[in-house]
Amino acid sequence: MKLNKFLFLVSCFLFLVSTQSVSAQKKEINFNYKKSNYQFSISDLKENILFNEIPRTVPYKGNTLLKIANSIINDSIIVLNSLKSFSINIDAIDWTENPLKNDTWQLYYQNLLFVSSLNHAYKNTNEIKYHNKAKAYIKSYIKLHQNKNFTTSKFSWYDHSCAFRTTHIFQTISNELGLNKPDISFIQICFNHLSENIKFMVDPTNYSVHNHSLMMDRSLLYSSKAFISNRFISEDLKNIASKRALNSFDKIIDKSGLAKEHSMTYHIFNHNLYKNIFKLIGQGTTPPDKLLKYLKMNDILVQLIKPDLTFPLWGDSQIEKLSPKLVSDFENDSRLHALLSNYNLNSMVSFENNIATLRSKTTDKSYLALFANYKSKVHKHHDDLSFVYHTLGTDVFTDQGYYGYDKINRPLLMSVFAHNTIVVNNKDYTLGRKGQYSKLNSYTTRDTYEMIEASHNMYDSLTVNRQLFFIKPNLIVVKDDVNGLKKAETLQQIFNIGKGVSKIKNTNNKVVFSMPNNITVSMFTTGVKNTFLEKDFFRSVSPFKIVDSKQIILNSDDPFMETIILIESKQYNLPVTNPYIKNNILFYTKDDIEHKINLN
Repeated sequence: MKLNKFLFLVSCFLFLVSTQSVSAQKKEINFNYKKSNYQFSISDLKENILFNEIPRTVPYKGNTLLKIANSIINDSIIVLNSLKSFSINIDAIDWTENPLKNDTWQLYYQNLLFVSSLNHAYKNTNEIKYHNKAKAYIKSYIKLHQNKNFTTSKFSWYDHSCAFRTTHIFQTISNELGLNKPDISFIQICFNHLSENIKFMVDPTNYSVHNHSLMMDRSLLYSSKAFISNRFISEDLKNIASKRALNSFDKIIDKSGLAKEHSMTYHIFNHNLYKNIFKLIGQGTTPPDKLLKYLKMNDILVQLIKPDLTFPLWGDSQIEKLSPKLVSDFENDSRLHALLSNYNLNSMVSFENNIATLRSKTTDKSYLALFANYKSKVHKHHDDLSFVYHTLGTDVFTDQGYYGYDKINRPLLMSVFAHNTIVVNNKDYTLGRKGQYSKLNSYTTRDTYEMIEASHNMYDSLTVNRQLFFIKPNLIVVKDDVNGLKKAETLQQIFNIGKGVSKIKNTNNKVVFSMPNNITVSMFTTGVKNTFLEKDFFRSVSPFKIVDSKQIILNSDDPFMETIILIESKQYNLPVTNPYIKNNILFYTKDDIEHKINLN
């Protein structure tokens, strides 16, 4: 009898739990779209909002992710791993916080990226503390941001923050729906806020053509998938987002496949945005010409990759490196797979994207890249006609990277004074003037050397011309001149030297310095009035982190300049020696034979 009574009680308990679960699943969530109210059942939402299908925004994984999440659990918020943590009790938050007085910090704070770290930590560990903390932050945020009339920052209602915040809230909803007893009131609060974010994102007045808008399109396309049980909302969101994203494609990606935002980091980012967008749209309904150009984005990685498998810093770029993960992201391109084990590439010059990469295929694997590219002001630096040089595994001349959004370091690193280019009259130039261009003009290739010629008119009423001769494997000649309606009273050539420089010796018209791998670099100037200057400077290889560096600056009072750069090392096979210029002819010795090149 006691056993039967126990079984009866267990049966009643299971029936009660089952009834409560069914009852909970029958409950509905209200959602306002275009001034009309709609209902979604909990069971439909649980089926359609799947965590692994929500676009991932957090780059961190494994121990790094868990370390960040544990810091946040202890009220030490990390909005980005590259920025300092900020300690504040959740009850004290009013969302106006900006402890670093930094736009990037406040943007990622408002888009709730740190909440996404908690969401992924919960998904990886199943420890409820991460989910509960994520819910608490979302409740706090929504309480003070019920609609566009409630703001705590200029980023509260902004393309980037609305797009990211939408995905992070969907993640938290998905985790909540996975519980035995989902908190219906919390999900409803989230849906009310999602309605306001989606209203912002579908509004054409909030849409401009750049990667932030693609973020909004991606979030709307995912929202379409999440709301698939309501045909009207789902199809309307998909139509709006897919039409905008496809129309933006040719404005964001040029004919060569290069993202026009002047950055390898953003080339990769835009590629991955469109990868998600095309997947959400459905490749069967994506125009073939768009898919073909999307695949050409792989060509840019092949064009720009350096012998050390990193990519040159260009515009707002961080250090990006070819890896199996990156190859996978770029459709497992067989050329990229091959580069992981055998770097063997020819020079590549594109008059479509106005970037030249000159390479030696000998064991030194020298690499010289010149940029003459201006398609957009987005992430653009004043780096027209700038070049980088890598040889024997060493970055000899580098770009300086970029700093995050601040008022001191970023403007300087974006300026002409921070790049390996030409400064006219000791002044920077301003982007946005009608008719401005930066372009490659010609390319010459011979058995022993290559020459690239480029120009820009970024300075008002002046044209800056650069010829770059690469005599393989170890000689560079830089020839610059300026002409136009205005007078070029002074010129400067800027050279940013890579990591590990030492023993700089400057004798006005000649500079000699040492680099790692027993490299010695000698720089000569042919002008009588030209003088070299050594200067302390800095680089930023990741946002908000700077390291000391050195610049060599060549000053001239003439409207033209020539610089001979000889790189010497015992590792070179048949190196160039004894270069000099006479009557505009370059003379040099190689394999005990004197050669000459007319520099006209």
